[in-house]
Amino acid sequence: MSNGATIYSWSHVTRSAAFAPRDGAGALCFEGRMWLLGGGTYETPTHPTYTYTNDVWSSADGRTWERHLEHAPWRGRVYHSVAVFDDRLWV
Repeated sequence: MSNGATIYSWSHVTRSAAFAPRDGAGALCFEGRMWLLGGGTYETPTHPTYTYTNDVWSSADGRTWERHLEHAPWRGRVYHSVAVFDDRLWV
């Protein structure tokens, strides 16, 4: 296919989400939802401090996002692994 997919066709579904832009977040699919855990922001001239987050979000459609935890019980982090085991999300 023209967008590089062999089975699925990708489309951009939102220009903005309820959470701040970030890099290095953990992401996976679980129970029919997309999950986003943690992540951070780079230092830039307009944002001079690197920020680490520990929030947890999910979406069933990529358009509407629900925050499950503002501050999860783990320290903010980037480039971490997330997995599903024993019917739970693990960081």
